[in-house]
Amino acid sequence: MKKVFNYSFLIFLFAFVAFACSKESDEVNPTASLGSESVSEYQATLGCYGVGCMNYSGGVWSFSLKGGSAPYGLSHLNLELLDCDGNPLYLVSGSVTSAKIVVAGKTYVAGTLDTYGNGFVLEYSDGSCTAPGVVETGIVKFEMKGGLDDILKANNAVFSFSVANGALLSGANILVKTGGPREQQCNRDSIGTCEDYCEPVEVCSFSQGRYFNKGNKGKNWPMGVDHVYVGTRKLKKGVDTLPATTAEAKALFQAGALVLSAMEQGIGWNEYLAMLPEPVRNAYACIATYYTNGSTTCNLQTAASTIGNWIDENHCEE
Repeated sequence: MKKVFNYSFLIFLFAFVAFACSKESDEVNPTASLGSESVSEYQATLGCYGVGCMNYSGGVWSFSLKGGSAPYGLSHLNLELLDCDGNPLYLVSGSVTSAKIVVAGKTYVAGTLDTYGNGFVLEYSDGSCTAPGVVETGIVKFEMKGGLDDILKANNAVFSFSVANGALLSGANILVKTGGPREQQCNRDSIGTCEDYCEPVEVCSFSQGRYFNKGNKGKNWPMGVDHVYVGTRKLKKGVDTLPATTAEAKALFQAGALVLSAMEQGIGWNEYLAMLPEPVRNAYACIATYYTNGSTTCNLQTAASTIGNWIDENHCEE
Protein backbone atom coordinates (compact mmCIF):
# COMPACT_ATOMS: atom_id res chain seq x y z
CA MET A 1 0.00 0.00 0.00
CA LYS A 2 2.86 2.34 0.81
CA LYS A 3 4.45 1.81 -2.62
CA VAL A 4 1.15 2.58 -4.39
CA PHE A 5 0.87 5.81 -2.42
CA ASN A 6 4.37 6.92 -3.41
CA TYR A 7 3.75 6.34 -7.10
CA SER A 8 0.44 8.14 -6.93
CA PHE A 9 2.08 11.05 -5.19
CA LEU A 10 4.78 11.32 -7.88
CA ILE A 11 2.16 11.29 -10.64
CA PHE A 12 0.28 14.03 -8.82
CA LEU A 13 3.48 16.06 -8.40
CA PHE A 14 4.39 15.92 -12.10
CA ALA A 15 0.85 16.81 -13.09
CA PHE A 16 0.90 19.74 -10.65
CA VAL A 17 4.15 21.11 -12.08
CA ALA A 18 2.83 20.87 -15.65
CA PHE A 19 -0.41 22.58 -14.58
CA ALA A 20 1.53 25.28 -12.74
CA CYS A 21 3.62 26.09 -15.84
CA SER A 22 0.50 26.21 -18.01
CA LYS A 23 -1.53 28.23 -15.52
CA GLU A 24 1.28 30.72 -14.93
CA SER A 25 1.39 31.40 -18.67
CA ASP A 26 -2.13 32.81 -18.57
CA GLU A 27 -1.41 34.88 -15.49
CA VAL A 28 1.96 36.26 -16.58
CA ASN A 29 1.21 37.08 -20.21
CA PRO A 30 -2.35 36.16 -21.26
CA THR A 31 -2.14 37.97 -24.61
CA ALA A 32 1.37 36.88 -25.71
CA SER A 33 1.62 34.98 -28.98
CA LEU A 34 3.90 32.03 -28.29
CA GLY A 35 3.39 30.07 -31.48
CA SER A 36 2.06 26.57 -31.86
CA GLU A 37 4.81 24.84 -29.86
CA SER A 38 4.17 23.82 -26.27
CA VAL A 39 6.83 23.30 -23.62
CA SER A 40 6.49 19.53 -24.01
CA GLU A 41 7.62 19.78 -27.67
CA TYR A 42 11.04 21.11 -26.67
CA GLN A 43 14.02 18.86 -25.96
CA ALA A 44 14.31 19.98 -22.34
CA THR A 45 12.13 21.79 -19.83
CA LEU A 46 13.93 23.66 -17.08
CA GLY A 47 12.12 25.84 -14.56
CA CYS A 48 9.15 25.95 -16.97
CA TYR A 49 11.39 27.19 -19.80
CA GLY A 50 11.35 25.00 -22.91
CA VAL A 51 14.71 24.63 -24.65
CA GLY A 52 14.94 23.47 -28.27
CA CYS A 53 17.61 21.54 -30.16
CA MET A 54 20.79 23.23 -31.39
CA ASN A 55 20.74 24.32 -35.01
CA TYR A 56 23.89 25.03 -37.04
CA SER A 57 24.12 27.25 -40.10
CA GLY A 58 26.88 29.41 -41.53
CA GLY A 59 29.16 28.86 -38.55
CA VAL A 60 26.48 29.96 -36.08
CA TRP A 61 24.84 27.77 -33.42
CA SER A 62 21.35 28.65 -32.18
CA PHE A 63 18.54 27.27 -30.06
CA SER A 64 15.10 28.48 -29.06
CA LEU A 65 13.93 29.15 -25.54
CA LYS A 66 10.23 29.28 -24.70
CA GLY A 67 9.08 31.59 -21.94
CA GLY A 68 5.51 32.61 -21.32
CA SER A 69 4.79 29.76 -18.92
CA ALA A 70 7.71 30.47 -16.57
CA PRO A 71 6.78 31.81 -13.13
CA TYR A 72 10.20 33.38 -12.48
CA GLY A 73 12.71 35.42 -14.48
CA LEU A 74 15.78 33.79 -16.00
CA SER A 75 18.83 34.85 -14.02
CA HIS A 76 21.38 33.07 -16.20
CA LEU A 77 21.80 30.19 -18.61
CA ASN A 78 24.95 28.05 -18.72
CA LEU A 79 26.12 25.82 -21.55
CA GLU A 80 28.70 23.04 -21.37
CA LEU A 81 29.34 22.40 -25.06
CA LEU A 82 29.96 18.82 -26.20
CA ASP A 83 32.22 17.89 -29.12
CA CYS A 84 31.43 15.22 -31.70
CA ASP A 85 32.62 12.49 -29.31
CA GLY A 86 30.35 13.79 -26.54
CA ASN A 87 33.24 15.24 -24.54
CA PRO A 88 33.01 18.73 -23.00
CA LEU A 89 34.89 21.55 -24.69
CA TYR A 90 36.82 23.53 -22.09
CA LEU A 91 35.82 27.13 -22.76
CA VAL A 92 37.75 30.22 -21.74
CA SER A 93 37.26 33.92 -22.41
CA GLY A 94 37.00 34.39 -26.16
CA SER A 95 36.01 30.79 -26.92
CA VAL A 96 32.47 31.90 -27.71
CA THR A 97 31.93 34.82 -30.08
CA SER A 98 29.07 36.73 -31.73
CA ALA A 99 26.64 35.80 -28.95
CA LYS A 100 23.14 37.25 -29.32
CA ILE A 101 19.69 36.88 -27.83
CA VAL A 102 16.67 37.80 -29.96
CA VAL A 103 13.52 38.31 -27.92
CA ALA A 104 10.37 40.43 -28.16
CA GLY A 105 11.48 41.82 -31.52
CA LYS A 106 14.83 43.06 -30.22
CA THR A 107 18.39 41.77 -30.60
CA TYR A 108 20.70 41.90 -27.59
CA VAL A 109 24.45 41.54 -28.23
CA ALA A 110 26.78 40.18 -25.54
CA GLY A 111 28.37 42.95 -23.50
CA THR A 112 26.07 45.72 -24.77
CA LEU A 113 23.24 47.07 -22.61
CA ASP A 114 20.36 49.12 -24.00
CA THR A 115 19.27 52.51 -22.66
CA TYR A 116 17.26 50.76 -19.92
CA GLY A 117 20.24 48.68 -18.76
CA ASN A 118 18.84 45.49 -20.28
CA GLY A 119 21.21 42.99 -21.88
CA PHE A 120 23.61 40.19 -21.04
CA VAL A 121 27.29 39.41 -20.62
CA LEU A 122 29.29 36.24 -21.11
CA GLU A 123 31.22 34.62 -18.28
CA TYR A 124 33.11 31.34 -18.18
CA SER A 125 32.64 30.11 -14.62
CA ASP A 126 29.76 29.80 -12.16
CA GLY A 127 29.41 28.70 -8.56
CA SER A 128 25.77 29.60 -7.96
CA CYS A 129 24.36 26.07 -8.32
CA THR A 130 27.17 23.99 -6.86
CA ALA A 131 28.28 22.91 -3.40
CA PRO A 132 29.77 25.71 -1.27
CA GLY A 133 33.23 26.63 -2.50
CA VAL A 134 32.88 24.70 -5.76
CA VAL A 135 33.05 26.68 -9.01
CA GLU A 136 32.22 25.22 -12.41
CA THR A 137 34.70 26.28 -15.11
CA GLY A 138 34.97 25.64 -18.83
CA ILE A 139 31.33 26.59 -19.42
CA VAL A 140 29.83 29.68 -21.02
CA LYS A 141 27.37 31.63 -18.90
CA PHE A 142 24.77 34.00 -20.36
CA GLU A 143 24.32 36.39 -17.41
CA MET A 144 21.20 38.56 -17.74
CA LYS A 145 21.34 42.23 -16.81
CA GLY A 146 18.62 44.76 -16.02
CA GLY A 147 15.14 43.52 -16.85
CA LEU A 148 16.11 40.97 -19.50
CA ASP A 149 15.34 38.16 -17.07
CA ASP A 150 11.66 39.16 -16.97
CA ILE A 151 11.54 39.82 -20.71
CA LEU A 152 12.66 36.22 -21.26
CA LYS A 153 10.08 35.03 -18.76
CA ALA A 154 7.24 36.45 -20.84
CA ASN A 155 8.40 35.72 -24.40
CA ASN A 156 9.98 33.27 -26.82
CA ALA A 157 13.66 33.86 -27.56
CA VAL A 158 16.50 32.60 -29.76
CA PHE A 159 20.04 32.32 -28.38
CA SER A 160 22.89 32.22 -30.91
CA PHE A 161 26.70 32.13 -30.85
CA SER A 162 29.78 30.92 -32.69
CA VAL A 163 32.64 28.78 -31.39
CA ALA A 164 35.92 30.57 -32.03
CA ASN A 165 37.86 27.50 -33.20
CA GLY A 166 35.01 26.34 -35.44
CA ALA A 167 34.48 23.10 -33.51
CA LEU A 168 31.41 21.09 -34.40
CA LEU A 169 29.08 20.05 -31.60
CA SER A 170 26.92 17.07 -30.72
CA GLY A 171 24.92 18.90 -28.03
CA ALA A 172 25.25 20.66 -24.71
CA ASN A 173 24.61 20.25 -21.01
CA ILE A 174 22.48 23.17 -19.91
CA LEU A 175 21.72 24.95 -16.65
CA VAL A 176 18.85 27.41 -16.30
CA LYS A 177 18.83 29.41 -13.07
CA THR A 178 15.68 31.31 -12.23
CA GLY A 179 14.34 33.38 -9.39
CA GLY A 180 11.92 31.97 -6.83
CA PRO A 181 12.45 29.59 -3.89
CA ARG A 182 16.04 28.39 -3.63
CA GLU A 183 15.11 24.74 -4.10
CA GLN A 184 13.54 25.58 -7.48
CA GLN A 185 16.23 27.90 -8.86
CA CYS A 186 18.76 25.50 -10.38
CA ASN A 187 17.53 23.36 -13.27
CA ARG A 188 19.81 21.08 -15.31
CA ASP A 189 19.30 18.97 -18.43
CA SER A 190 20.90 18.37 -21.81
CA ILE A 191 19.99 19.13 -25.42
CA GLY A 192 21.17 17.64 -28.68
CA THR A 193 21.62 19.04 -32.15
CA CYS A 194 18.73 19.28 -34.60
CA GLU A 195 20.60 16.99 -36.97
CA ASP A 196 23.98 15.29 -37.14
CA TYR A 197 26.44 18.05 -37.97
CA CYS A 198 29.43 15.88 -37.14
CA GLU A 199 29.31 13.88 -40.36
CA PRO A 200 32.50 14.74 -42.28
CA VAL A 201 32.02 17.09 -45.23
CA GLU A 202 34.51 17.09 -48.08
CA VAL A 203 36.24 20.45 -48.40
CA CYS A 204 39.23 21.57 -50.43
CA SER A 205 41.73 24.42 -50.62
CA PHE A 206 43.97 26.02 -53.20
CA SER A 207 47.67 26.33 -52.41
CA GLN A 208 49.43 29.51 -51.35
CA GLY A 209 51.10 29.94 -54.74
CA ARG A 210 47.76 30.57 -56.41
CA TYR A 211 47.24 33.72 -54.38
CA PHE A 212 50.70 34.85 -53.31
CA ASN A 213 53.02 33.96 -56.18
CA LYS A 214 54.67 37.24 -57.13
CA GLY A 215 54.27 36.63 -60.85
CA ASN A 216 50.49 36.20 -60.55
CA LYS A 217 50.08 39.73 -59.21
CA GLY A 218 46.94 38.67 -57.39
CA LYS A 219 45.04 37.69 -60.54
CA ASN A 220 43.57 34.59 -58.83
CA TRP A 221 42.14 36.45 -55.86
CA PRO A 222 38.34 36.37 -55.61
CA MET A 223 36.70 39.19 -57.55
CA GLY A 224 36.43 42.41 -55.58
CA VAL A 225 38.77 41.26 -52.80
CA ASP A 226 41.96 43.28 -52.35
CA HIS A 227 42.95 42.20 -48.84
CA VAL A 228 42.27 39.59 -46.17
CA TYR A 229 43.22 39.20 -42.53
CA VAL A 230 44.95 36.45 -40.59
CA GLY A 231 44.36 37.53 -37.01
CA THR A 232 44.89 41.28 -37.26
CA ARG A 233 47.61 40.99 -39.94
CA LYS A 234 46.43 42.35 -43.29
CA LEU A 235 47.52 40.56 -46.45
CA LYS A 236 47.26 42.80 -49.53
CA LYS A 237 46.59 41.59 -53.05
CA GLY A 238 49.73 41.74 -55.19
CA VAL A 239 51.74 43.32 -52.36
CA ASP A 240 52.29 40.48 -49.86
CA THR A 241 53.94 37.82 -51.97
CA LEU A 242 56.17 34.78 -51.80
CA PRO A 243 58.87 33.62 -51.19
CA ALA A 244 58.50 32.99 -47.48
CA THR A 245 61.85 32.40 -45.76
CA THR A 246 60.86 32.29 -42.08
CA ALA A 247 58.49 30.05 -40.13
CA GLU A 248 56.35 33.09 -39.34
CA ALA A 249 55.98 34.03 -43.00
CA LYS A 250 55.35 30.44 -44.13
CA ALA A 251 52.59 30.10 -41.53
CA LEU A 252 51.06 33.44 -42.56
CA PHE A 253 50.78 32.56 -46.26
CA GLN A 254 49.41 29.06 -45.57
CA ALA A 255 46.72 30.52 -43.31
CA GLY A 256 45.98 33.19 -45.89
CA ALA A 257 45.51 30.50 -48.55
CA LEU A 258 42.77 28.91 -46.43
CA VAL A 259 40.97 32.24 -45.99
CA LEU A 260 41.09 33.03 -49.71
CA SER A 261 40.08 29.49 -50.69
CA ALA A 262 36.95 29.79 -48.57
CA MET A 263 36.12 33.13 -50.21
CA GLU A 264 36.76 31.83 -53.73
CA GLN A 265 34.38 28.92 -53.10
CA GLY A 266 31.72 31.24 -51.66
CA ILE A 267 31.80 29.62 -48.22
CA GLY A 268 31.60 31.75 -45.06
CA TRP A 269 34.80 31.60 -43.05
CA ASN A 270 33.27 30.17 -39.86
CA GLU A 271 31.48 27.48 -41.85
CA TYR A 272 34.62 26.62 -43.84
CA LEU A 273 36.73 26.51 -40.68
CA ALA A 274 34.27 24.13 -39.06
CA MET A 275 34.59 21.73 -41.99
CA LEU A 276 38.37 21.52 -41.71
CA PRO A 277 39.98 18.66 -39.76
CA GLU A 278 40.77 19.50 -36.15
CA PRO A 279 44.58 19.56 -36.62
CA VAL A 280 44.18 22.11 -39.43
CA ARG A 281 41.74 24.21 -37.39
CA ASN A 282 44.16 24.20 -34.48
CA ALA A 283 47.07 25.13 -36.73
CA TYR A 284 45.13 28.07 -38.16
CA ALA A 285 44.05 29.18 -34.65
CA CYS A 286 47.67 29.14 -33.51
CA ILE A 287 48.79 31.25 -36.47
CA ALA A 288 45.90 33.70 -36.08
CA THR A 289 46.71 34.08 -32.38
CA TYR A 290 50.35 34.84 -33.21
CA TYR A 291 49.29 37.48 -35.71
CA THR A 292 46.85 39.00 -33.21
CA ASN A 293 48.84 39.39 -30.00
CA GLY A 294 52.27 37.94 -30.76
CA SER A 295 51.89 34.96 -28.45
CA THR A 296 53.01 31.54 -29.68
CA THR A 297 50.82 28.62 -28.63
CA CYS A 298 52.45 26.14 -31.02
CA ASN A 299 55.42 25.71 -33.32
CA LEU A 300 54.68 27.94 -36.32
CA GLN A 301 56.76 25.82 -38.68
CA THR A 302 54.75 22.76 -37.65
CA ALA A 303 51.49 24.70 -38.05
CA ALA A 304 52.50 25.81 -41.56
CA SER A 305 53.41 22.22 -42.49
CA THR A 306 50.13 20.89 -41.09
CA ILE A 307 48.13 23.22 -43.32
CA GLY A 308 50.40 22.73 -46.34
CA ASN A 309 50.29 18.94 -46.13
CA TRP A 310 46.51 18.97 -45.83
CA ILE A 311 46.19 21.28 -48.85
CA ASP A 312 48.44 18.95 -50.88
CA GLU A 313 46.09 16.07 -50.11
CA ASN A 314 42.88 18.08 -50.58
CA HIS A 315 43.75 20.50 -53.37
CA CYS A 316 40.77 22.02 -55.18
CA GLU A 317 40.42 21.23 -58.86
CA GLU A 318 40.39 24.15 -61.28
